Amino acid sequence: MTPIYASDETVKKTECCVACGHAATATWHGEAGSISVCGPCAVEVLPNLIADAVDLPRTWSSVKSLVTYTEGKLWRAITCRLYRGSDHATN
Repeated sequence: MTPIYASDETVKKTECCVACGHAATATWHGEAGSISVCGPCAVEVLPNLIADAVDLPRTWSSVKSLVTYTEGKLWRAITCRLYRGSDHATN
């Protein structure tokens, strides 16, 4: 999916969060549709969606490995977002 942020001109101001209906701050466009979320729901609701969507392993050690992997993906996404917003993006 391709992220589009509320500060980008391509995001329509009428897009609403799929979880609460408030104004979305980010939209991800996929092959079959888009997902728009606000900041609070990104933190509070999306983790529940992830937990429901993944095929959970049968052992706690495997679950821990999956959580560690997912946390790593989150930190990488945050780092990329911070980098895009910094002066480094234009240097």
